[in-house]
Amino acid sequence: MEQITLKSFAKLNFYLEVKGKRPDGYHNIKTLFQTIDLYDELSISKEAEGISITCDHPEIPTGDTNIAYKAAEIFLQENKVKSGLHITIKKNIPVTAGLGGGSSNAAAVLSGCKKLFDIKCSDEKLSVLALSLGSDVPFFLKGVTAVGEGRGEILTKLNPVAETWLVLVVEGEKPSTGKIYSEFTNTLTNPEVFDKKLEEFKLIKCARGGDLAKILYNDLETPAGKFFPVLFEVKKALLAAGALGALMSGSGPTVFGIAESKSKAEEIAAKLSTKYKRTFITKTINESTK
Repeated sequence: MEQITLKSFAKLNFYLEVKGKRPDGYHNIKTLFQTIDLYDELSISKEAEGISITCDHPEIPTGDTNIAYKAAEIFLQENKVKSGLHITIKKNIPVTAGLGGGSSNAAAVLSGCKKLFDIKCSDEKLSVLALSLGSDVPFFLKGVTAVGEGRGEILTKLNPVAETWLVLVVEGEKPSTGKIYSEFTNTLTNPEVFDKKLEEFKLIKCARGGDLAKILYNDLETPAGKFFPVLFEVKKALLAAGALGALMSGSGPTVFGIAESKSKAEEIAAKLSTKYKRTFITKTINESTK
């Protein structure tokens, strides 16, 4: 095999609880990850030497600051592969939108390199490499529906949710995740209440839109709103248009609304797209990066 092409899926956080700060500077979190049917396309091909990247999005770096480049570099080094690589990225996931596009690309490169070079690398070792690249990267190796704890890397897979249609709105410029976390205080949450919500959700065999709407929570929404208050305007607009529930994903700025059907998602999107140009329709999926 000389080349492999993979889908690099985006994610949403239906639930995000931020706990205390860790000695390593990160925060412990509890989150509910979900892959969605919005993906970048990555092609990875063998080269004689070196690592190179091309991308159709002008804001994506193509040098060694790209997380996909770092993923290729660390995989080749750890597995003593002498070959080089060329990575082509076709971007469909909005950039710096809280949807995990970069982390998903990194996971796709790790997974793709394992297949391309037929390396007998254990899932555990691959997860360790993934975590060295970013807190969300291990999730994208497994995907689907999972609770993430620690930095997000301690994963517990749940029963897949039923197909649920979603409307995504990306509006406003995102400040650094570090700034948003710096605004966060533990006085914003009542862990016992939300732990109970999450535990109840775990028992649902096949969650649907209404079930997901009940679990929606994000500790970072209020501090993020200090930097881009438009997110609350978008939430209000999604709910007014008929969404069952709405929430900011991750550290923003994407806000998503849960729709009761595909036709309802199309109706909601039609109402919002006249004002918010980056409005997308997608759905939950039960696939991982591949």
